[in-house]
Amino acid sequence: QAIRELIHLLSYQAGDHIEISIASEEEITATLPETEFRQVLLNLLQNAVQAIGDKAGAITIQIAQNQQNLLITVADSGGGFSPDLLQQGIKPFVSLKEKGSGLGLVMVQRFAREQGGSLKLENDAASHARVTLTLPMTPAR
Repeated sequence: QAIRELIHLLSYQAGDHIEISIASEEEITATLPETEFRQVLLNLLQNAVQAIGDKAGAITIQIAQNQQNLLITVADSGGGFSPDLLQQGIKPFVSLKEKGSGLGLVMVQRFAREQGGSLKLENDAASHARVTLTLPMTPAR
């Protein structure tokens, strides 16, 4: 539900040249801090929109559940992550964007860790970015 609402809002910002789709096996319910979760998802989706830029492109959100984890993967058809970022990891105040603060992915990573989960950045076979957020269905206490 939260992801569908964010996609609806983001579709106005993204424009008609970006197709946003969501794939989920079923309706999944997880107990997470809603405000922070929405902010994390919004950050990932905005990053994907910015990576595509003015070109025609696509963003795919996959939602799945394995054992006790919620897995959310955001993939875009943009230019992918730099080899430096993939090798060195996420660092505060280091941005790949001209006007970026370098805090977006730091905030996403911190949220994942606070919940007992993880954040994985990678490029797919076509060198497009793919971010996987893994969160326990019931957050850490």
